[in-house]
Amino acid sequence: MNVNIRFSHFTLIRIAIMLKKSSVALMLAAGLSASAQAAPLFNSNAALAAAGSGMQLLYEVQVPGVNPAYRNGNAVPYTINNLASIMTSYSRIGYYVEVTSGPQAGQYVYVSMDTFDANPARLAVPHNTNNAVARQSVVNNASIYSNNASIFTGTGVSTVNLEMWSSNYAPDTTGAVPGGSNSAFDFNDSGFNTGAGHGSFQVHNFGAQQTLFAWNDWGGNSPGALSEFGIGNAGLLNRQNNDWTFSDLGQTGFIQIVVGNAPAIQAVPEPATLGLFSLGLAAVAFMRRRKHKHA
Repeated sequence: MNVNIRFSHFTLIRIAIMLKKSSVALMLAAGLSASAQAAPLFNSNAALAAAGSGMQLLYEVQVPGVNPAYRNGNAVPYTINNLASIMTSYSRIGYYVEVTSGPQAGQYVYVSMDTFDANPARLAVPHNTNNAVARQSVVNNASIYSNNASIFTGTGVSTVNLEMWSSNYAPDTTGAVPGGSNSAFDFNDSGFNTGAGHGSFQVHNFGAQQTLFAWNDWGGNSPGALSEFGIGNAGLLNRQNNDWTFSDLGQTGFIQIVVGNAPAIQAVPEPATLGLFSLGLAAVAFMRRRKHKHA
């Protein structure tokens, strides 16, 4: 009986130690989670304070200056991963991209759109084993903000499309996106899948024939090669392909993937619409003056 009592005491002591360790672990995990949630949205960019209303940071990934070979057993090392604590439903998805070194250092672009995937895990960078997705799709109701003077900004944009996959790809066009070149890499490429390869993480405004941002060649085809990463059309920096494919400029930066339920933003009228509206007002004013003159 005494042996059993001593054993029971020993067991209780072990359980107490285990519970204490578990509590410490939970406190550390909670601290890490709180730290991740407190990470600055859009790098505390004051110009995007209103645009970030209702949005939460899901992932943040650093873009290195060379090809990191994210494929097979080499996963994407997110600096922020809030998947476990993210909201269960969301109506908007957004991408904030900032360049931190190179000719475009200090430039940013933020593009958000109506949700196109209800599973937040699938919004991460495509990976042939960890996130086997391949997207070439037009999205709805996009908003574009940037301090890059070449980028067309606005809200309610209906001509934004995604090109996101882990594989190799070709310059030939597909029927998924209107327009594009069959000889140069741009906003409408083909031959992609969920396998390992060059890799593409791009968002475009095909209506303006413009790349909003692109990060390519992170999939390991040429480890150590200079990065294919930038904002706007790469042709403006004397690169052959506007979507930064084979650009090898070596810029660094980071990408934040956000989700949320941002309030609806009224579409900004296109210049042609504003022109017609102005003509209409002028016509009304002319008719009123004419009527007053004949009265």
